[in-house]
Amino acid sequence: MNKLSSPSLSWKRPRSMDGLIGQYEVEQRQIFKSSGNALLGGYQQLMPQSAWGRQAPSLAHIPLPVNIAQMGENVEPLEHVYECVSIKQRGRQVITAVGTTDHRLKLLSWRVNADGAVVPTGVSSPQAGRAAQIAIARARKFVTAFRTATRQLQLVSWDVSNTGAIYRAGASSVSPAKGIGAASDTVDKVKLIALNDTLLVTTCTTPSGQIKLSSWRLNEDDSFTCLSDYTALSDYTAMGDLAREIVPIVLPATSTGARLATALRTRSGQLKLQLWQVATTGEISCGAVEIAEEKISRFDAVADADGRLITAVRTLGGRLKLIAWHCAADGQIIQRLFDSGVRGERIRKHTLMRHASQMVTAVQLTTGQCKLIAWTISAARSIAKIGESPVQSVGSVPIGLCQEALDGNAPLLTSGLTADGAIKLMTWRT
Repeated sequence: MNKLSSPSLSWKRPRSMDGLIGQYEVEQRQIFKSSGNALLGGYQQLMPQSAWGRQAPSLAHIPLPVNIAQMGENVEPLEHVYECVSIKQRGRQVITAVGTTDHRLKLLSWRVNADGAVVPTGVSSPQAGRAAQIAIARARKFVTAFRTATRQLQLVSWDVSNTGAIYRAGASSVSPAKGIGAASDTVDKVKLIALNDTLLVTTCTTPSGQIKLSSWRLNEDDSFTCLSDYTALSDYTAMGDLAREIVPIVLPATSTGARLATALRTRSGQLKLQLWQVATTGEISCGAVEIAEEKISRFDAVADADGRLITAVRTLGGRLKLIAWHCAADGQIIQRLFDSGVRGERIRKHTLMRHASQMVTAVQLTTGQCKLIAWTISAARSIAKIGESPVQSVGSVPIGLCQEALDGNAPLLTSGLTADGAIKLMTWRT
């Protein structure tokens, strides 16, 4: 007998009575239900103003505690682009790095007014040469990374004034002494993070399915020095399961150096997480690896206020799920903690950011409409939706989130492109 089970009385009836007893129980429940309905109907006729017997409100109609509302957007017509990423400059100022329709890199600056309206304040000259897969980070200067026409990786440093004027800090030459660094290997997808004011890391996938991490020093003359390269074969490359996209996430640093994680999606839909350390010299060393149990079709990832890794994935069924992971400080353990379960409508695309102690996802539904969803990670080891915005028919695709909240009444900013390729920046409050 199980010692933990509570004692109970039992009566073993002959198997031949099972059908009769089951029929009796069903008939008895039907009698009780009919009697209860009759009594309830009588009460409702005698006491029509009473709340007795009224149906309890559905949980789906109970208001969520966090209300997300759109505040404003940019209204001035601008040139059309094919790619757009955003980053906070300071206060209520934002920088967007775009790829123009003729595949040139250009930066634009914006100011968010108190009412949430987004106003352009500056624009750079377009850069010579074709650019794709544009990424941007803020170190001592603003830094963009991109893929050239020959699939080389390049970095450019920028000055942005308090009023929004934008100046290239280096020359257009690929010489590191002129402000631009170039890596010799060809790349496919490009991402960039700043670990501090002078140390940056690019994380790229290659056409052969590898992942390539490079550390860079931003020099005093605004040029770049490549400190270290780390090229890793995907565990699935030999089986033809190539790396498709990668996202780097900055983790809290330790006494031994900076830490980051990478989240990687393979061609077959595997989500692979890996920990890394970057020494002050730029040397890159790899740590633990973990693979999620479910297959996915899209993902994004950030770190929460407690240093946990949070991944937001679109399942193969097209729905959203958030997963929390523990990342050991020594880089030797990644452990899955808990998840939100599959939630909400079917989606096409999504992005994720940390806002104060909450998570926010911007999603594009299969209808093309967009909305924001707020999540909380509780001490009870659960992820729960606590609010969402009304659905917006903005026709903006793809939808991205500025990863740092702005000051003022409209702290959240989404960036995207309209159906005809115009920049669409929208602000939101919670």
